Amino acid sequence: MRQSGLIVVSAAAFCAGAMASDYSPGFVWDRSLDWTPGKVEGYSWQNGNPDDDKKDNPVWACEFAKGGGGLGDPNPWYKQPKTLMVWDASWYGGGEGVWAQGNNQHPPIYKTLLIHVVQGQGDFENTPLVRWINPAGADATVHITGNLKVYWAGQANLDVPLTCDVAVVSVSPTGVYTVLFGASYDDPSPGDQNVGVKTVQIDLPGVVIPEGGSILIGVHGQTVQANRWFNMEDNLKITLDALEGGGGCTADIDGNGVLDLFDFLGFVNLFNAGC
Repeated sequence: MRQSGLIVVSAAAFCAGAMASDYSPGFVWDRSLDWTPGKVEGYSWQNGNPDDDKKDNPVWACEFAKGGGGLGDPNPWYKQPKTLMVWDASWYGGGEGVWAQGNNQHPPIYKTLLIHVVQGQGDFENTPLVRWINPAGADATVHITGNLKVYWAGQANLDVPLTCDVAVVSVSPTGVYTVLFGASYDDPSPGDQNVGVKTVQIDLPGVVIPEGGSILIGVHGQTVQANRWFNMEDNLKITLDALEGGGGCTADIDGNGVLDLFDFLGFVNLFNAGC
């Protein structure tokens, strides 16, 4: 049985139980270290997707987006409707588990790797995306560091030059997309039958992700080409720098920066609600 569905852009439902007090500056999220295999073939939700962090809060979602244009298009691929991937315990019978559209259905996401297959229109229109969901129950200021390593891969036609997009994008709880990093890269070894490799260094300090917001990481080839695909290692760390607002019962209940009667009334309401 295949169980998947469109993921809600707002992550509030995933992290309703988390509080700012669960996290402190210096906390690091790393997808490869947080990685947990799925438990049941063909399932996503409550099956390890989204995957938990070290605080046991669901943080890492593996998704695919359908259709859309390139980075310069007014309707780019990362803005398209997204679907949670399901667990495939043995990708093409090789014994390695991945998140994918379905059993042996592209695109797959591995523990350290996203793959956009461009060998036919049916595969090309499905772009893999990793989503980091702010779990802190508050606005989080984070520092994104590391690298994205892209491989121009395939079984044949490696001498055909191709271009790909790489993007790191923040998504607000209301569905506003902000490109934190976006670039297009040509084949580093055009005309060569060897696999080309491009390492993209990422250093994004002071990124504010509001409560219920998220970060998307993706790779997208720009054109269809038989027997070709793009592999991208997402070697990124997301480090918490600061939290602000949210997180449960704070003295400044209404968040206006001062303690006043309205905070007291808000406290009474929270107390009555069992906060």
